[in-house]
Amino acid sequence: MIFSFLSFPYFGQAQLANDTISHWHLSIGDKLFRDYNQYSENKTLYLRMEDFKLSDSLSLLYFDDTPCSECKSEFWIEFIKGKEAYLMKRGAQNSGLKEELGTLVSVAFQLDRSNLRFYFRESEESKPVYLLELVLKNLASRDE
Repeated sequence: MIFSFLSFPYFGQAQLANDTISHWHLSIGDKLFRDYNQYSENKTLYLRMEDFKLSDSLSLLYFDDTPCSECKSEFWIEFIKGKEAYLMKRGAQNSGLKEELGTLVSVAFQLDRSNLRFYFRESEESKPVYLLELVLKNLASRDE
């Protein structure tokens, strides 16, 4: 009886820790595509461009375990090719990013890059959090 009484607070704390991790959602159009957290293993997503419209919106919502309402947060999008990267910064609106897929495809096409890495940074002092990587397939075939 004493053992179960003493172990109860420990298990309660373990459950609390699992409930308070940062996580984020990726949506394209009005469809929730993926749900990630800091422990997600495979954060690479391959998008076949013929499956989407360029007018579709890509949305990322970031939920922090300890949000800072006073901080000026931002999303970073790196367009990757080999060891070179082009960085696009976007201010976060309520810890969210909404970008037209056509805008991202246009920049990726102009830079001849099909790998996009997304990061979230809560403030200028904080380290960016790697969210996910999108690999755009059949990028050259899009002419809309």
